[in-house]
Amino acid sequence: MNYFNIIGFLGKDPEERFTSNNQKLTSFSIACGKDENTFWVKCTVWGDHLEKMLSFIKKGSLVYVVGELKKPRTYQDKQGQTQVSLEVTVRDISFVPSSHKKEVSQTTQEDLPF
Repeated sequence: MNYFNIIGFLGKDPEERFTSNNQKLTSFSIACGKDENTFWVKCTVWGDHLEKMLSFIKKGSLVYVVGELKKPRTYQDKQGQTQVSLEVTVRDISFVPSSHKKEVSQTTQEDLPF
């Protein structure tokens, strides 16, 4: 079973679009970690089962995402270095209120094993 949990800050507002088959998808990226240890996770929500929740989050929101991690992709960046891209198909998302932002972000940054 592929079950992935992560807490991070939205880098920009969620973007909604439709595929050529008229399937709705919403995408956003979240930043995890601190300073040079920050990494990004691309998140995709299919359909509108989380539409109400997605209407409340925006750039800078701290969120807890549960989903299915896709196989990591590697690519070459502009400097020729190999990078890894993490992508998640989101099953559930929770907004972390700003009053808890500092407490959760400190715990996340210090307790993650990477």
